[in-house]
Order: sequence, then structure tokens, then C-alpha cells
Amino acid sequence: MVRADDCFEQALRLGQKELALLEEGKVEEAEELARQRGELMEQFSAQKQHFSEAEFRDKLKQLQRLQGQLGAAAHRLRAVLQKEIARIQKENRRLKGYRKVAKVTPVSSRYVSKKG
Repeated sequence: MVRADDCFEQALRLGQKELALLEEGKVEEAEELARQRGELMEQFSAQKQHFSEAEFRDKLKQLQRLQGQLGAAAHRLRAVLQKEIARIQKENRRLKGYRKVAKVTPVSSRYVSKKG
């Protein structure tokens, strides 16, 4: 069985890696690390009897600070993505306006006989 301190340390390391990935915009990789970190935190919580109450509370506060940093990074990434989506939508509207102008109108109609 994995020691409670090891679970805590691994959860912190995974959280730091997850934070770095979120700041780089690598959401899928960060999601996998978040899942692993959640499992480690559950194992850590299940072994709380190995710590004094004050020590366990301090470790939970460290994890809470890390979670706050992760949440802030996720919010920043979300804001960047929202701005990018708005920019792309604006660009699509602009290009859609050129579609009518760029449409080539044939010189003669296909319904009029060219033979006379």
C-alpha cells in the first residue's frame, strides 16, 4: 500500500505539472493528470489517520492553494479561448460579406439560346 505522505507528494507534483500544462494550453493532457491527482487525493484522504489533525489540515490547505491556482489558470485559458472564438466569428462574418461580391455572374444566361 502506498504511504499517505507519498500520495500527498505525488498529488502535489501532478498538480504542478497540470498547472504547467494548463498554462501551455494543453487541456487534454492536463485532464488526464487531474484524474490521476483525484485518485491520489482520495487515497490520501482515506489514510488521514496517519497524520495529526493539524498536520492533515496543513496538507489540505496546501492542496486547496494548488486547486485555487489550477482554477485561476483554467479561467485564464477559458477567457483566452472565448476571445479567440469571438475573433474567429467576427472574421467569418467579414468573409461572408465578401461572398456576394466575389460571386461571378455569367455573361449569358443558361436559359437563353446562344444559337439564335
